[in-house]
Amino acid sequence: MTRGLILTILGCFLPLMVSAQITITDIVYDPPGADTGREWVGITNTGTSSVRVSDFKVRTRSGVNHKITPLSGVDTIAPGERAAIVQDATLFSADNASFSGTLFRASFTLTNKGGTVEIADKTGAIVATKSYQVPPPAPRPTAQKSARPKAAAQTIEEISTALPADENEETRERKLHEKPQSAAFTASAVSASSTVLWLAAVVAIAGFAFLAVFAARRVAKGEWEIVEEKEGD
Repeated sequence: MTRGLILTILGCFLPLMVSAQITITDIVYDPPGADTGREWVGITNTGTSSVRVSDFKVRTRSGVNHKITPLSGVDTIAPGERAAIVQDATLFSADNASFSGTLFRASFTLTNKGGTVEIADKTGAIVATKSYQVPPPAPRPTAQKSARPKAAAQTIEEISTALPADENEETRERKLHEKPQSAAFTASAVSASSTVLWLAAVVAIAGFAFLAVFAARRVAKGEWEIVEEKEGD
């Protein structure tokens, strides 16, 4: 009677002792390319005795337990050994050719928005859990627009388009007439300046011509006087 009680107690606690050896080490929720059939969960036996993986179930969302089935005929993993719980063994082997652990299969899915993966024992108790979060997207660089100088409005229509819409009619009317007048004044100033420069040039040329004629006459007169003196001698 005592021996049966001891065996019963050991039978209740043995799953807990064994289950404590399972640790979730990998969660591949978004592999390159399509996700279907290529997501997987990695586990490791961190204890000191072998663990029968088919005694556990994998839970990924909504509290649904998924049965774990061995794929290579091996149902246990030794201490320190790794195993992968996959959706499709063929796709997993193609993506992870260097993986040397034991493969198991379960019909689970992983969301790309983040979540939690749990391993439950036969009683439904959670013996291993691991959460994952999706990293935030990298911020996009803000495009900086180069400031371009706006051309001055030359017509009433252009000035009217450039004026803010919230200005009252009186202010808009005043600004419409200020711009053309300013432009006209500038044009008049330029024209007057050109006229002054032209007149100065004419006066300078006339002065040079007068001096040239005067100098020529003086020279000619001097030569004439020299000739007359010679003839008088």
